[in-house]
Amino acid sequence: MDIAGGAVRVIADAARASGGTWNANDVIVFAPDVNGPLYRVPATGGPSTPVTPSPHTKGSRGHRWPFFLPDGYHFLYVALVGPTNAQDSASIFVGSLDSNDQTLIMSEGARSVAFAFDHLLFVRGSTLQGQPFDLVRLRTTGPPLSITDRDVAAAPVFYQSEFSISQTGLLAFQSSADVGSQLMWIDPSGKTITQLSEVTYGGPSLSPDGRLFASSCDALRSGTLSICVYDLARGVVARVTSGPDDRYPVWSRDGREIAYASPTGIYRVAADGSTSPELVSRRGTPTDWSHDGQILSFGSQAGPVVSLALSSIATHAVTELGPGSEGQFSPDGHWLAHGGQDGVIVQRFPDRGARIQVTSYGAWQPRWSRDGRQLFYITTDKKLMAADFDASTATVGVPRVLFQTRIISSALTGFQYDVAPDGRFLVNSITSPASPLTLVTGWAARLKR
Repeated sequence: MDIAGGAVRVIADAARASGGTWNANDVIVFAPDVNGPLYRVPATGGPSTPVTPSPHTKGSRGHRWPFFLPDGYHFLYVALVGPTNAQDSASIFVGSLDSNDQTLIMSEGARSVAFAFDHLLFVRGSTLQGQPFDLVRLRTTGPPLSITDRDVAAAPVFYQSEFSISQTGLLAFQSSADVGSQLMWIDPSGKTITQLSEVTYGGPSLSPDGRLFASSCDALRSGTLSICVYDLARGVVARVTSGPDDRYPVWSRDGREIAYASPTGIYRVAADGSTSPELVSRRGTPTDWSHDGQILSFGSQAGPVVSLALSSIATHAVTELGPGSEGQFSPDGHWLAHGGQDGVIVQRFPDRGARIQVTSYGAWQPRWSRDGRQLFYITTDKKLMAADFDASTATVGVPRVLFQTRIISSALTGFQYDVAPDGRFLVNSITSPASPLTLVTGWAARLKR
């Protein structure tokens, strides 16, 4: 984008962009997707060529969030090497423009990485840290130190941490404490009916009968995310897992169990908390529970694309279903809706016949109405959409806008809304239209002391 005039030009395709960096010689290194290598492209546009090795030949899944070092030749980036949910499996590497060679810098987990004033800056857990770095030997030369005691915001799994550094010493970040969200009941016209408790919840999932919802929450206000079950009639919250980072709850069809993601895999637990969590699979993020008792998930372990899989509770066997994300079974179990690079898709299940294109690119988080006659989804600009679905003719109607949401993010952050049996929507909404940023100066001098 031309800052002065606002003109925008297309440089390269990036279906699910995961970061980019621009050097003084007008070369851009970028990640066009959540998986795969990094690419280089002229800032004026042109062919894109890989500049890092194919991740799956090196045991990792995706290269993301590149950042040029001062020489304009080497660049930092983050590679994920473990399960989809394990943020501590991320490693920092250095790559270069003219070689696919890579140098490992650290492997203790980092969400994002930058460089300024002879220091690497990265987020580990939710803490922004600085560590001295030798640009000649391409190695750290001292221990990391915390730059701020405030948690840095980051959506889970596929997203970077919210901080930015200038080479003049200015540091800006967004604190997780300033990105507040609340669950709200909203009717199909977009009118807010009511707001739930002050406790912050994430990834709401309504029980089959609509009386309860499960969510990740910090009920103890200790920074620990657990799976909580909320009784809508009585306003009572029960913690059914102990954390410390449990997310994305999914109800079994009979409402007796909940599957969820932790940093070490997918677990299941009794919805009333009467059983201990049991590991089901290390494959991806759960999104639904099939009629025959398998857990549907999506992740990036099966090759260079984000793909769907079913994990058996009984045998722990994993059945790969092919490309897709955020899968949802229809109420009768005969159809599977999922996201993809081209938009929301519907296919018969289990035979997965012809693809029915519900919408073009830029659609996420598909949900079915309880009668299976409508499909809902979120657009890139966070509008909640609806499209009629006729199972007898396998046809989809013209999508229509229901209302504008203020969800945290539209894509690959877990489902941020659910649909009640009576047609209302339970939506995880950002409470403020603009969260504040924090500006830090003098941080480099403090680290050197």
